[in-house]
Amino acid sequence: MRITNSEGLTNLNNFSFFPFPFSKAYAEFIKHQFGNEVLYFEKNEIVVPLEVTGRTFFQQIKLLAPPYRNHKEIEAKELQSFLNDLQLALKKSGDFMRIIQPHPMAFTSEKPSDSSNCQFGTYITKLHNKSDDDLLNEFDPKYKKAVQHSIKNGGTVIISKNSINEFYRIYQNTCKRANIYYDSLNYFENIISYLPNNAITALINDAEGITIGAAFFIFDEHACYCTHAGSVPGSKLYGGMKQLHFEVMKWMRDKNVKHYDLTGVRINSSNETLQGIFKFKKGFGGELKQGYLWKADLIKWKCFLYDVLLFIKSKGKKHKDIIDQEL
Repeated sequence: MRITNSEGLTNLNNFSFFPFPFSKAYAEFIKHQFGNEVLYFEKNEIVVPLEVTGRTFFQQIKLLAPPYRNHKEIEAKELQSFLNDLQLALKKSGDFMRIIQPHPMAFTSEKPSDSSNCQFGTYITKLHNKSDDDLLNEFDPKYKKAVQHSIKNGGTVIISKNSINEFYRIYQNTCKRANIYYDSLNYFENIISYLPNNAITALINDAEGITIGAAFFIFDEHACYCTHAGSVPGSKLYGGMKQLHFEVMKWMRDKNVKHYDLTGVRINSSNETLQGIFKFKKGFGGELKQGYLWKADLIKWKCFLYDVLLFIKSKGKKHKDIIDQEL
């Protein structure tokens, strides 16, 4: 049971058994993009990647993926025990003050005993051995009809690494309209640069060739994650974004990707917008995988000092992660 860098690992010799967040290439992307190191905690044959954030005195840890053993995510009591051991090891090291909320891709089906947490989930469609009709028939009937309408009325989907600028234009404008944070173009360019075989964009064009929606995907043989998306308001092409997802599902299936992951939904949220996102993603017919986003204070006095300093620096504006919003 230990915390180590990639060179010290004993269970990560064959990266193909593990999802992309375990890879050296993804660790190099994290280092280049954010200046953060990636460490790993391993116990027996189980390993989890960890991003180190913050300055030396206030270092924090963020999970980059759920814990895996070879090609399989661990679950149930074994997972809870592993997370408890992870928390204990990080606390004993004295190097890290807090485990912060992970990216939604890294939510876990269990949580450690001592943590702040909220319910979280994602809709996952199994792609293996399914025909085009099999995939479409799993959609909600209204979604299926929308896809068929979009196809019939000239909707075309372009899946390419070369459409990053057009994707970004749609994505950025969508976020600006909603007044929410958006990642930089450089962020997406660097993901494609460091993971050239694991990142792709998709555009949906109407009959006149005008782009009305776009999405960004990261994938490996385990799963495809739709991480960012946007659309143009007022399009006459009904069902365009649904057709986009359908075509990407088929493309990923043909690349032998096993699952299509819509990357996160809030469970039982009281927020109407988030309820709408839940219903939207449910319509694609995937299975709801439920679990938790969680975080934990490891060195409480450091956390208190850090929070006070951050409160002063931000002039009383407190940042709330998903867990804070749901508590």
